[in-house]
Amino acid sequence: MQRGRQQRKGAGTAQDTDLQHGAEEGDVTALLSSLTLGPSPPVGLLYNDVMLQHECTWDAANPECPDRLSMAYERCQNYGLVDRCLLLQVLFKHCQE
Repeated sequence: MQRGRQQRKGAGTAQDTDLQHGAEEGDVTALLSSLTLGPSPPVGLLYNDVMLQHECTWDAANPECPDRLSMAYERCQNYGLVDRCLLLQVLFKHCQE
């Protein structure tokens, strides 16, 4: 046998593989065509600039920092995701509560 041309036992040909994928795609297409889509529930977003004051004083290597949060929020704004979300009101609680 030539090197690089060996077939594993039980491995199908490229044509067999194409037929298998075609059958799977047909099954998925049939399932998708039977779906009825309605309005999806809104995605809630909880954000307030006060969250940028978070600081982990006992672990300087903690990845949660104001820059990470502000960059993630800015990226969501750039993609228009914030406008598509239901903005939730932040409730401030005291430690006693």
